[in-house]
Amino acid sequence: MVLIKRRYDFIKGNVKEFRQACLNYIAKIQIHGPTLGMTEEEIAAEIARINKLLALMDARDQLEVQLKAAVKEVHVEKDDFVTYMRDRRETVRENPACTDAMWIDLGFNTTYTSEDSSNLVPVLSAGIEADYPVLKCQKQSTDGWRVYSRTNGIGQFQLIGVSTIGKFIDARPKTDPEKSESREYYLFFVMKDEVVGQKSNIVELVL
Repeated sequence: MVLIKRRYDFIKGNVKEFRQACLNYIAKIQIHGPTLGMTEEEIAAEIARINKLLALMDARDQLEVQLKAAVKEVHVEKDDFVTYMRDRRETVRENPACTDAMWIDLGFNTTYTSEDSSNLVPVLSAGIEADYPVLKCQKQSTDGWRVYSRTNGIGQFQLIGVSTIGKFIDARPKTDPEKSESREYYLFFVMKDEVVGQKSNIVELVL
């Protein structure tokens, strides 16, 4: 049996825990600083440095919220515009003054291209939202993608699900709720229930 030593110190991996550790240090260094031989100026400088870091973290959080709001607004506006343009396309087509040349010039003509499915490569991105791994990948011209995963680098990758919407939430519970856990993922595109193309990049998340 191999014993694994776990470190528990000030440098927390979790952002919330790290923030709390900083606030605790600010409060306690004012009490213990003089005993440690620190001057009032040194204590104030240390507190100012930590407060600057916390302010930067708060600014980052605000930017993330603003970015998510902007992305959501873009999607809504795009969906509304697409609906409008489809209706507009039909209106133009029915107009007696519309010629084929005008139709093409407006970009309303439908074109098709052929693509070799063996060249398709999924580009996987992943993050943790509400404590769950969330995988994202553009479907491109396929029906979706299969998700393969393994835990803590042990064993072979196993099929855990399929996405047809460009997003997949891995809602599996952790093996041990009290321990951190790594999960690796990769994808394969699917067309008519058949795997096509090449394997995606591998992404690892730590829960």
